[in-house]
Amino acid sequence: MNILVIDDDEASRLLLSRILSKKLSCEVYEAKNGLEGLSILDKLSPDLVILDVLMPLMDGNEVLELIRSDSVHAAMPVVIMSALSDKVKIFNIMKLGVADYLLKPLQSDAVQKRLSNVIAKIQTHRQAKAKHGSAFGAMDSGKPRLLLVDNDINFRTFFFTLFDGRFEIIDSETSAEGLQLFINHQPTIVCVSEKLRFMSEHKLAEK
Repeated sequence: MNILVIDDDEASRLLLSRILSKKLSCEVYEAKNGLEGLSILDKLSPDLVILDVLMPLMDGNEVLELIRSDSVHAAMPVVIMSALSDKVKIFNIMKLGVADYLLKPLQSDAVQKRLSNVIAKIQTHRQAKAKHGSAFGAMDSGKPRLLLVDNDINFRTFFFTLFDGRFEIIDSETSAEGLQLFINHQPTIVCVSEKLRFMSEHKLAEK
């Protein structure tokens, strides 16, 4: 699994790199700021981004907003990390959709456990999608086709597990992508969560 770490703190990057490469057998790429991180993201399309909130040039919130607004990387799993004690700022970042949150200063054992869980969930989600067919190229299985639009990757993974074998499931993290999938695939059932980006659940239902 390829993972991009974006953090201006060299010590944090070193710790994460050691945990990810030696303990979790991942390929790690590093960026010292948000601009460099976006450039690497565009070139490599990693499986997961670990993003610090407080950085020069472009902070983590700005980087995450750009990732979520990009059609190619909108569904990219992102783990944020920060020493921020401001709950409002953290909540605003979490609303953009993150896989987990790491508190600084980073503690090796805790970081390894949390990242291991995130990676396992990503792999489970991919296996489920591979089994049921890609969202953009699913073959007709004869099962009812269901579209799930939800910005929480953990819930989407749980949903795949829960309805395994009953539906041909396609999923989206944003309302805009969800509407495009509806047009392309004409599902029988649509499940829509609250607090979606771009369009509300009510507007999406109307469309």
